[in-house]
Amino acid sequence: MGSLLYVSYNITAGIAMLAVMGGTFKNKKQAGMGGILGGIGLGLLLFLINLGMMSDLKGIEGSGMPTLHLANQISPWLGYILSIILLGMIYNTAVGMLYAFTARLVPAETKRFKLSVIIVGILAFLASFVGFIKLVGTVYPITGYLGFVIIAALIISWIRSKMKKEAVNPELAKF
Repeated sequence: MGSLLYVSYNITAGIAMLAVMGGTFKNKKQAGMGGILGGIGLGLLLFLINLGMMSDLKGIEGSGMPTLHLANQISPWLGYILSIILLGMIYNTAVGMLYAFTARLVPAETKRFKLSVIIVGILAFLASFVGFIKLVGTVYPITGYLGFVIIAALIISWIRSKMKKEAVNPELAKF
């Protein structure tokens, strides 16, 4: 179940940006190929990370950031560099998610939007004091379960769209 929740979480987390990107990209073949290549690349990277973690299961047990633990085992300098990279990734994700979340609630490029971003940012900052492991252990599953609903809605929408196209043009049913 954990792996399904992880996939669902990632789809849910990226859906706001994907919707914006998908709306501006006109070539479906290129968009599909980008999705396939990106998925293969991400899958390969996740496989390598998991392979590395399986090499030291006892060492990473109870570690909040197992990849950082492994990097420190290889070299303290590598651990230092990875910690900077991870911090940048966390901030990058937070900024994108807070912007997308706030843009759904308040029209962008208004004074109210700017104030809302500040308030949402402060609330997110306060939530971070719960602790990384506890926050991730709570947010990932909840977002993953909500993601199942979004995935189901996307599948239903896709099926309905196909059915409408077939009703309008029966020749499409052959393909």
